[in-house]
Amino acid sequence: MTATERLRQLLDERGVEWGRLVDSHGIIGTFWWDSNNDQCSALEGADDIPIGKLSVQANLTPEQAVEATLGRGTCHVAYKHPEYPCSNDEICSKCGASFYFIGEVNYCPNCGRRVIE
Repeated sequence: MTATERLRQLLDERGVEWGRLVDSHGIIGTFWWDSNNDQCSALEGADDIPIGKLSVQANLTPEQAVEATLGRGTCHVAYKHPEYPCSNDEICSKCGASFYFIGEVNYCPNCGRRVIE
């Protein structure tokens, strides 16, 4: 899987819409909009970008820059709602948000942390 394919997979998992970029030199890219509605883009395949890596352009706050380079962190676990154990309601162990899901949850839709078992 290329870095671009992995980026697109991660954006899909978070429900973020994205678009394709391809320039005349065959450099592949992806664009999307962040939570402030600023456009972000990532390129793969330029001479100065190592294989398997992306060059990302974004308008980031200092907090977002830290998250982008060091990660947002993880939820200890997202677990079944204690009052409704047979439901699909989950509670994030870090932010406490309750949410409904169908299928596997990879990221908390409230705080964005990666859900781990």
